[in-house]
Amino acid sequence: METLSRINTGNLALVNPLQAHGTVVPTAPENLGPRVLELSSILQTTLDIDNQINLFGKEIQRYLAIDGLVYTPPGGEHKMIYGREASHRATYDLKLEQSPLGVVRVYREIPFADKEITSLENLLCALVYPLRNALTYKQAVELASRDPLTGVHNRMALSSSCLLY
Repeated sequence: METLSRINTGNLALVNPLQAHGTVVPTAPENLGPRVLELSSILQTTLDIDNQINLFGKEIQRYLAIDGLVYTPPGGEHKMIYGREASHRATYDLKLEQSPLGVVRVYREIPFADKEITSLENLLCALVYPLRNALTYKQAVELASRDPLTGVHNRMALSSSCLLY
């Protein structure tokens, strides 16, 4: 049976399953500080959500053994998948200042140890602000491409260079 815990770190809220099965953590959570900043810098190089999720998956594999991850944006319009799903998962409902950012599920074949969950949560903190920026950008592009009164695509939407999201 999964037990849920809620972790509040300032304006960031993470909801995750507690798991207490053992494996070795490649990088101790207390040593992740500089890596989190580096990861955040890497993720801020793009406003494309698919690209951010792929970068995030690729980069966290340097610190944790994962098989894949799935990101579902707010509203669940479509999922972005990196790698593959596996039998064990850690699920995080990301929120920033009470604004939902979506759900991230991280998968692997063996259960996560407590230290690995802590490391993963530290690494997820690097995703939150770049993801919020990408979601805001996507929303701004969508709003700019529609007439506010009718909701019909406007002239700007006809230009393929405008729809970069």
